[in-house]
Amino acid sequence: MAEAVGVTLPVEDGLPAAEYVALAQLAERSGYDAVLAGEVAGPEVFSLLGMIAARTTSIRIGSGIVGCYARPPALTAMGFATLASYAPGRVIAGLGASSPIIVEGWYGRPFGEPVATVREFIAVLRQALSGARVSFAGQVLRSDGFRATMIPPSPVPVLLAAMNPAMLRLAGQAADGVFLTWTPPGEVAGRLARVRDGERAAVAGSGVCPGAAGGGGGAAGRPDPGRRAGRRRRSAGHDHRPRRGAGPARAGPGSRALATMIAPAQAGKLVLVEMDDVALRISACEPP
Repeated sequence: MAEAVGVTLPVEDGLPAAEYVALAQLAERSGYDAVLAGEVAGPEVFSLLGMIAARTTSIRIGSGIVGCYARPPALTAMGFATLASYAPGRVIAGLGASSPIIVEGWYGRPFGEPVATVREFIAVLRQALSGARVSFAGQVLRSDGFRATMIPPSPVPVLLAAMNPAMLRLAGQAADGVFLTWTPPGEVAGRLARVRDGERAAVAGSGVCPGAAGGGGGAAGRPDPGRRAGRRRRSAGHDHRPRRGAGPARAGPGSRALATMIAPAQAGKLVLVEMDDVALRISACEPP
């Protein structure tokens, strides 16, 4: 398929909820394929995506991202299942570890074992989305007895935000796709190679993704190669990782939404790539 285009909402711009919904509606009218919303200190993501789902008809909606420390996985599954019930086939579950600044500083929770936490979070989330009775005792997370009464009518693909090698491999092992965050174009191929390494390891080990009890992008939770992939441009000012030196370039004060390239899947995975140098040249909601 040819590339399509989506938008990432600037959730740190301090806009009223109605303006984010209006941006999503404009994106749909302009022919965009998807609209993504993150969650930092602005709108709560499930509330915002629910508003957008109610005021649009065809554009895909997704989290970009929901942190794995803010909510337990069963509650997160309820959020995605509710969205998918109202907007079947349109929902993307974007997950990530978030950062110590947000988790420890803002939430007052320990930011321990992020790779293990995210791996186990995805496993429990998939169990919950499948409608099965959840029974999970991991290294970090435990959940027993939960069974959802609202189940997505079609699979909800799970995407994982990843930068370091361990998280990139985990995206290949346990998720249906990857957000390649803060990735210059020249580094995309190398990072995707690590994702494919993780996918090969998962297949060699068991034949299915770890914890993939349905709810994923295809049979037995495996990704459907026919699904769309995406290349996600970052939202202005959304960076809460501890870093030395100058911070990333930011979009100008007139920025409202940044474009997202939607491309064919690579190696059966959805791929969303944050590329700052391209994103900063794209106008808000310019028709594709």
